[in-house]
Amino acid sequence: MMRHRYAALVLLVISSTHAAKTPKPQIEITTSKGTLRLELTPDHTPITVDNFLAYVDASFFDGLTFHRVIKNFMAQGGGFDSNLNEKPPLFPP
Repeated sequence: MMRHRYAALVLLVISSTHAAKTPKPQIEITTSKGTLRLELTPDHTPITVDNFLAYVDASFFDGLTFHRVIKNFMAQGGGFDSNLNEKPPLFPP
């Protein structure tokens, strides 16, 4: 009986340690309509999060516009400036 309790405790410690090693970065998007705070999920999408943060670190999104907005559904942005000139990607696929 004591052996099972010890195994459960070890599993709990391993799970807690793993969770602490994968922080969820947060970013803020400031717009003319207010500020959005997003939490990213590197544990689910590590490549996408790394790519997105590389663009953030390079200030790629500064000054860009949401060029497609559908009320109560979605907003799309990240590739065009306020004059709808396309901005080339920094890290093409």
